[in-house]
Parts: sequence; structure tokens; C-alpha cells
Amino acid sequence: MSDHQPASESFPPFDTDNYTHEEVNSEMFADDVSLDTACELNHLPRVTQKMQRWLDKASWWMKMNRMELNQKKATLMVVSKPAILKKLDPVHLPINGVRIANVTETKVLGVIVDERLSWESHQEKAIHKCQQILWKITHLKCVISET
Repeated sequence: MSDHQPASESFPPFDTDNYTHEEVNSEMFADDVSLDTACELNHLPRVTQKMQRWLDKASWWMKMNRMELNQKKATLMVVSKPAILKKLDPVHLPINGVRIANVTETKVLGVIVDERLSWESHQEKAIHKCQQILWKITHLKCVISET
């Protein structure tokens, strides 16, 4: 019997240790997987261990299905109030021995989310993009009106 599991089987092919307030959830998109969890500060070490087990199992599943995780694109973000974030030590989660980079903001389905759940970065990016488009339209208007 082969260790190879067809990729068509559900991912991940294991339990995620679902417990109230300590659940590790996964969201899958075409080539993207997102893990999230919510917990009280005093449960963070235990939840971190559960996420590590999930990552280890996911890594094993990918290896068995001849898939490879792009570890350079893997990121980790802890979301909380600023006062709590200042007290926290960085969370370390490795995948195949390579530590996942801690980030303060990330893009989820086109929306920039930061560790404080403020939308400032997303708003700034949207405003900048609109300004670029308006600048192009203004210059295009000059070109079109001349012809």
C-alpha cells in the first residue's frame, strides 16, 4: 500500500483538534491556504502548539501528494490590541524547519489587514491607487482634447 494520497481528497486529511475557543480553522483558495484561530492570551502557547501540529500534518500531506509549499510566501500575523501586542513575544512556527516570517500586515482576498484590525494601510493604498488613476486620466484628457 502506497503512502501517496490523491490530491482530490479533502485537505487536510486529519482532525484539526476542534475545541471551543481554541479551534484552528483553514480556508483554501486556488493556490492559497489560510490558518486562523482565536484565543485568550493565556491560551496562546497551547494554541500555537496546535497550529504547529496542523502545519506538520499539512506538510506531511503535501509531501505524500508530491506537492511543495512555497515557504518564502508563508507569513504569520498575530492580531490583537496594541497594548497586548507590545507584551507578546514573537510567535515562532516553523514549516519543515524553516521559521514562518512574522508580519504586521497581510493581504487577504485583496484587502490589506493589519495586526490591529485597522484599515489604515488598506485605505492609504486605495487612495494612492485612485490618485494614480486620476493623474493618468487628467493627462489623457489633455491628449484627447488636442486631437
